[in-house]
Amino acid sequence: MDALIGEGREWRRELIGAVLVGVFFGLVGPFGTYFNDTVGMRIAFWVGMMVAGFLIYAPLLRLALALGARFGQPIWFTAPLAVLVIAAPVGLMSAVVVVGLWPTVGPHMRPIDWYGQAVVLGLPLCALALWSRRAFPSQPRSMVSPTGSPPPTPAGRSFLDRLPPRLGRTLLCLQMEDHYVRAYTDRGSELILLPLKSAVAELGDEGLQVHRSWWVARAAVTGVVQDGRNLKLKLVNDLEAPVSRTSIAVLRQAGWLGEIGGPESNRRRTVESDS
Repeated sequence: MDALIGEGREWRRELIGAVLVGVFFGLVGPFGTYFNDTVGMRIAFWVGMMVAGFLIYAPLLRLALALGARFGQPIWFTAPLAVLVIAAPVGLMSAVVVVGLWPTVGPHMRPIDWYGQAVVLGLPLCALALWSRRAFPSQPRSMVSPTGSPPPTPAGRSFLDRLPPRLGRTLLCLQMEDHYVRAYTDRGSELILLPLKSAVAELGDEGLQVHRSWWVARAAVTGVVQDGRNLKLKLVNDLEAPVSRTSIAVLRQAGWLGEIGGPESNRRRTVESDS
């Protein structure tokens, strides 16, 4: 339920984004609306449509992502599929409003045209909303205390206790996905409703956070992949976890990078780990 509701600042940010996009569309007049009316009327129309679309998309998209996570489906699969479904009522709403305001438009549009416009607008706007949630991550409300800070981890609580039995307890890495972390073990993966920061705190010194979106267990590292100035950790499950620039010194001090650390190469190479 927390992932479905989200936080107020997420809704405010996305609502402001909808208004700004509406103003922009009102000025440029996409889909032939430039010739429909005055600029003031176009802005009012597009702002209204974008806000109405936001009120439809926001809850339904959150519901779709929550259901997808429950069944282990990645966001890149669930989100576009949700847009294709939600575009139907949005296209119908658009048709009713446009024909009501400008009746001469109706005879030139087919149902597939209204639906196609809704999809064309919905996909990039959905991608922008998902990007904003990753760029400005927030914690689920259940993980936030009344003072606005995460509650302390219960004594003895381990992230490994959150893993379903089928995955065992050999944790390899964590990857942040919106409000979730995807936990990879030697038996597969699962989405866990928990901020990455909280998961890292529960894991203690069993590994290191190597990137804003990645935590890696030391035992899972088989080598270091260097591609120009970029570094990645090669893991036993064939994943490659990116290493942020700020984490390189920490990993080097911990002995994770082996001989990497001298002059950077301009070619891709893999350095095997000592472990």
